[in-house]
Amino acid sequence: MGIGKFDIHEVWHAKETGSLYFTAPADLSNWSREQCSSLVSGLIADGIFLKSVRLPNRCSKLASLILCVDALNEESRYIGCFYYERAQPPLRLVFYNETLRNSPDHCIRTCRWAGLTFAGLAEGSLCYCDRQLPVFILPSSLCGTVACPGDPSVTTCGGETAIDIFTVGAVDSPISAPSFSAATPVVPLDHLASISSEELDSVKIVYVLVLTGRSWRHVQRMFRLLYHTSHYFYIHVDSKSDYLYSRCQSLAKLFPNNVYVTSSRQNPIWGAPSLLDLLLSILEDLFHNFSHWKWDFFINLSETDLPVMSVVTLAHLLDSHRGRIFVKQTAEEIFKYIHSEGLQYAFVQCGNYVWRAGVRPPLDGVVIHGGSDWLILPRDFAFYAVFGNDSLVQGLRIWFRNAILPVESFFHTLAYNSHFCERVINANLRLTNWQRPRGCSCKKTTVADWCGCSPSVFSGPQALLRLREALNVADSPLAFGRKFDSTIDVAMVNYMERRLLGRQLTSDENLDLYLESIFSSEFDGKKEPLYVRNGVNNLIKVACDFAESFETTHRSCHGNNKKCQGHSIRAYRMAASLSVIYKTSLTAIAFAAFCAELLALAANDLSSQQVDVFALFNATETLGGLNYTHLGIQLDHDGFLPSEVVSSTLPLRLLHPPSLVLRLPFMEVLFRPNNISTQVWTSPRPPETLSPAELFHFEIGFGFDAKELVFRNYHRFTPTSHDAAILTLLVIWRDSKEDATPMKVRLFKLGKDLAACEFTVPRSILRDAPYPGLPGFRASFIELDLVRCAGERSGGVWRIEVDDKWANFGIGQVDKAVWKVADICGAGMGTRCSTKVWSSARLDRKSTLGQFDAATGLLLLGESDTNCIDIAI
Repeated sequence: MGIGKFDIHEVWHAKETGSLYFTAPADLSNWSREQCSSLVSGLIADGIFLKSVRLPNRCSKLASLILCVDALNEESRYIGCFYYERAQPPLRLVFYNETLRNSPDHCIRTCRWAGLTFAGLAEGSLCYCDRQLPVFILPSSLCGTVACPGDPSVTTCGGETAIDIFTVGAVDSPISAPSFSAATPVVPLDHLASISSEELDSVKIVYVLVLTGRSWRHVQRMFRLLYHTSHYFYIHVDSKSDYLYSRCQSLAKLFPNNVYVTSSRQNPIWGAPSLLDLLLSILEDLFHNFSHWKWDFFINLSETDLPVMSVVTLAHLLDSHRGRIFVKQTAEEIFKYIHSEGLQYAFVQCGNYVWRAGVRPPLDGVVIHGGSDWLILPRDFAFYAVFGNDSLVQGLRIWFRNAILPVESFFHTLAYNSHFCERVINANLRLTNWQRPRGCSCKKTTVADWCGCSPSVFSGPQALLRLREALNVADSPLAFGRKFDSTIDVAMVNYMERRLLGRQLTSDENLDLYLESIFSSEFDGKKEPLYVRNGVNNLIKVACDFAESFETTHRSCHGNNKKCQGHSIRAYRMAASLSVIYKTSLTAIAFAAFCAELLALAANDLSSQQVDVFALFNATETLGGLNYTHLGIQLDHDGFLPSEVVSSTLPLRLLHPPSLVLRLPFMEVLFRPNNISTQVWTSPRPPETLSPAELFHFEIGFGFDAKELVFRNYHRFTPTSHDAAILTLLVIWRDSKEDATPMKVRLFKLGKDLAACEFTVPRSILRDAPYPGLPGFRASFIELDLVRCAGERSGGVWRIEVDDKWANFGIGQVDKAVWKVADICGAGMGTRCSTKVWSSARLDRKSTLGQFDAATGLLLLGESDTNCIDIAI
């Protein structure tokens, strides 16, 4: 069959089904691209996904749909022949040109799963859908003159000037659920005020946290804000995030009764079918192994979600709506949603990619529903989704195994087409920061079959206004917001906690700082690519050289010599401290030997040493010096923000990359970006003085986040030539009223007069998103392939010119000019690291777990650091 050792298994055992789907008896996650390509080609050639699937509909509101499921081709369903012209078709809501598959059966199914009432066929290959029936009926002899491409020997599909119209059996309008405000509470709302704390204890939530990345302090803060002793936390950390996994394990040890971190870890891929498998497997584990967790509602969250409603208020709200299914339905027409979600295609997950495996027929018998994949599900519906054994839920579980973005449609479609359909509320209590088209940027448009949109991070005064206004005017309550990211704007998180949740938040010195791990020898020493280990090696060398100069100066002046200044005394104390740590007299030679040993390990395996690198962010420092930490207080007091504040610039992390903190066993070192910057060019003129379309800034590098328009490789280490196939060039330019002239880009190998590559960066006011935090500017980006420019000789120093503005960047080497030592602390250094605001040893109270308050069941920060629970970064 073209797919080697794999078999195609028939998995639909009920008579009313009969579909085939692909089952692989081996794990495909480690397959090569060539193996996956061959597999998918074989599946397409064998037509595995071309057989129609029929499912029963169990919703009492759709009884008319059930009656016609077994009579797809009965004559009674044919309405008649109507006048038709392509310029003004009588059915016009949806149009498909099915040159290979069109037939009455296929067109009817296509219209039905979109919830439309009438299907029409004309000119053989054309299928139309609508909810309104035309009036100009014709003799039936004028139809039936053009054969159907999907079934040419048996049926016809209308004529050149006539259209065959069928009723598909769907209701006149798709079933819709009430909004939150229109839903009838199970418990009257006026009862909420009289709920006692004892009654509140009976309302239990299981939060399923699906986490990735390294943002431990942000996650710990989120947990504190969500925590109540009555609720449960089931945590999944993806298989690539070992650092975060270890911290979550420590968290579970502190709360053994209601926190669990699963050791069954997957590596979710955006949009992959496995995302649905992950949620269903978590639910299965909850029912099988945590039956003692008596939860009422399931809520899934990510590391970028934060509550915007207090835990107690949310419990009150859910108590009044027990048994309700909270799923947010898309606002667009179902037929548009089907195409935007790619549900007309089959997808197969293989290797590290999701492969499109051709078209497949509409799913018959049900009406597709979908929207947000952030859910609030009652216990009984969650049980049905996992363990239900009727053909509807079994069929949907199987069908969505080969769908992209399955979580956005599976639970919605199941709820709306099952006996639960009258318990759905069209809301998920989420506020999502959509900033299209910026969130829809896709770096791989030339090779990807599918790209999607992602919400943006709440950031800046303008987002603060949007957040506050949305919460004040929302039609339904909002319990969670996304996205929040402390690496981009920790002040927004501070505002949310203090103002929206009413939590106490003291004004510590590091309130506006955020520290995040970017390298840990314990977890990354062997796994990180060589260029990262070389970069860490360089930081260690700079730190050791800096510290060793202390010892050398001390040795030359012997203690109390008046020629010795502050750093030599610190050198003496540092040497004494290291002597204690390593049980030896630490001479300059011994110290140099220790550093040499550490540097030798860095190039190979640092896992045996304690070496960490952190990125230090100050997301409230702006280009103009404005700090808006207290803007929320000003907004609450005055009811508005001055226009100059709303339009002020936010921190450009491209211009102000985070500092680095190197942590060694005996000291911590703060690195600042060097004034001699590489990889970037920035206009010497203030942004507001630039002319329309004028270039303000560009950067070339790796680890570009196309959704947030930032580079995530905070250390700015550059890959080796072998790894450096693709770079990203980001340009920021002053907005204009019309599309700006494309920018000319040239790449030179340093020392060469002839450009290795020349190309342009197009600029569009429609496609290019406004640059966040810089009003009046847009951002364009393009990927560069150095291998294509220079073949295998892409290593070394390069020069990039963008409209005659230039910058250098290196490939396959560590640029020692990027970072410089700004401060140092450690035992015996005269300064304890716990007193340094930038140090990992400094308690970051806003990000701690705080203290457990038995009276409320919450975790609170309290008045002091005493007994403050914190899992070290």
